[in-house]
Order: sequence, then structure tokens, then C-alpha cells
Amino acid sequence: MKLTLRHFFSLLLCLFVAFQVSAQRWPRYAKMRTTNKEFYKTDEAKQIGEQILAFQRVTGGWPKNIDMAKPLTKDELAKVLKDKQRIDDSTIDNSATTMQMRYLARLFQATGDKRYSDAFGKAVEYLLSGQYEDGGWPQFWPETQGYQFHITYNDDAIVNILNLFQEIIKAEYPYNGALTSKKLRKKLETSVAKPKVHGCMACTMWRRKK
Repeated sequence: MKLTLRHFFSLLLCLFVAFQVSAQRWPRYAKMRTTNKEFYKTDEAKQIGEQILAFQRVTGGWPKNIDMAKPLTKDELAKVLKDKQRIDDSTIDNSATTMQMRYLARLFQATGDKRYSDAFGKAVEYLLSGQYEDGGWPQFWPETQGYQFHITYNDDAIVNILNLFQEIIKAEYPYNGALTSKKLRKKLETSVAKPKVHGCMACTMWRRKK
């Protein structure tokens, strides 16, 4: 009985911790995930956009698990800018990079600020640069450590890329107009087709979901 009670309370503790982590983690990204067109016309949206630009690495990608909508102090911003040259923390894990790209696409459509479209284009090239010939992607690149070079199946990392590419290919809002070109969409069509030729488990799973 004691063993059973211990397991029961351990389970309750795990569930409580998981709930707390979830409650703290996802709401803080709400503004970066919003699709409200009016929001992207606000000063707050533009300020978030400035911070997303600051966090973008020289690789074109972004690090993960950072609330880029949270206002930065001058000292924090200075550190972020100092880290721009890092090539070891750009990733697609936990919706990193694709989430920032979706935000910048909507912000560009609302403002016409070319800096946002340039950052978006650089991020597309980053994603294309990491794709393996079999159609999959590693979790981190260009510099990896340990398991990070393996094709990643967790957290819908590859699914997020393929879904984003498909949306860009369709050239519908917010991926229309001056944000993307026919040439770019052609490159993405080739990328999306790679799994069909070479095979990739995560990509096959994505096609089944479609």
C-alpha cells in the first residue's frame, strides 16, 4: 500500500509540474503566434519585431525557448546582439525559427518594412541549407553537438517546416506579394518533393497527416 501511495503522489507531483511548465511556457508565446491583422499594425508588434530581428543569428535561424516578445533591457539587448554571431544554437526544435518566420511575414504585410522580409528570406535559406538529401532535417545546424545532427522527429519540428513551405508555395496571405517570389516558391517545391524521392520517416508522417 505504501508503495502504491508513493507512486500515486509521485504521479500527482509530475502532473502538477507539467501543468505549471505548460502554463508558463505557451501563454508567453501567444503574441508571437497571433494571427490578428490589427495587432501587427501596433507599436507593440513592431517592438516585438525589432527583438526578433535582434535574436536572429548570422545563420538565418533562431535559438529556442526564448520569449522574444518580452521587453528587453539595454543590457539584455546588448548581450543578444553580441550573440548574433553564434552558429551553434540555431534550431527548428520547439517551433524555433518557423515561429519567428510566421511572425515576420505578418509584420511585413502590415508595415512593408523591408528588414522583415529580408530576415524572412534569410531564414528560408537557412532552412533550405539544413535539409538532407533524404528530405529530413537535423535538430540544430550548422554547428551540432552529440545527437543534434540526427534527423529530428520530436515536437513536429520537420512537420512545421513542411507546413510552412506548403503555405509559402500557395502564395496566400501572409506569404504573398513582395515577401516571396516565384523563384523561391520553385525552390521550396523541390524541397518538399525530396522526401517522395529519397524517403524520410517524419516527412512520410507529414504526408499522411495532410
